[in-house]
Amino acid sequence: MTRLISEYGDWQASSSRHKNNIECAYKDADNPETYWSSDSAAEHHITVTFPCLTCVAKVAIYFDYEHDESYTVQQIQFQCGTSIDDLQDLHFFDAEENPGFDDFMEGPQGWQVIELGSDTVYYFVLRLVIKKNFLDGRDTRIRGIKFFGCFFPKREARAIQEDLRK
Repeated sequence: MTRLISEYGDWQASSSRHKNNIECAYKDADNPETYWSSDSAAEHHITVTFPCLTCVAKVAIYFDYEHDESYTVQQIQFQCGTSIDDLQDLHFFDAEENPGFDDFMEGPQGWQVIELGSDTVYYFVLRLVIKKNFLDGRDTRIRGIKFFGCFFPKREARAIQEDLRK
């Protein structure tokens, strides 16, 4: 069963501007006046670590090109793994190729839902790597982000543990 699971993860950002930390994007996701803003020249990323095996089926991101322009994310590489040391590419998103994107001159507006494509891959860590912003912008803003998914069933986890003990 897919449900909102954003609050269960431990969120870390590669950098943040003062008063625009990562909590602004996921804890206050429904308020478009707040946002996470990166603050460095390096590649930006958000890493979320879950306390148990997790499957994120969908990610919803709030875009506001009208206000953010070159800070607006265009391309995101989603990666997953059991730790940050074994991340594998999961899904690549390009806002220009998304069905919700209508006009390059106006840019994306509102919530865009990104299907990650697998509801059978479970992991502890999900990383969003910002590959490119519109207008080749350097820093990034994300005004809202929500994860929808499920946790690995405890009953199945116990069965696997029992099989491993045999």
